[in-house]
Amino acid sequence: MMRPAVSVLLALSACSFVGVTPPTPERPRDCRPSNNTLPAIDTAAAVGGLGLASFLFFLTKPTITSDGIGGAAAATGAIYGASAIYGFRGVHACQAAWAD
Repeated sequence: MMRPAVSVLLALSACSFVGVTPPTPERPRDCRPSNNTLPAIDTAAAVGGLGLASFLFFLTKPTITSDGIGGAAAATGAIYGASAIYGFRGVHACQAAWAD
């Protein structure tokens, strides 16, 4: 039951790194204005990963397995958080470039 959910989460997450192209100084309109869907998916994955890490670190009995899974969840949440920030900034910059 857990594997399909994790597979879907991994397939949909960190997509801002791939799906959002911010404008460049040389070509400010060389981007497609889009909505915040991809960064929002990344934000949800980051919150989920960091929430799972917090749960495992603070609310369960420490074991080697829970610490390893918690560390992986924290690292994954941090990557997805960075992707969300990149995506929101890229979408905003692109929308601002097209507004000029």
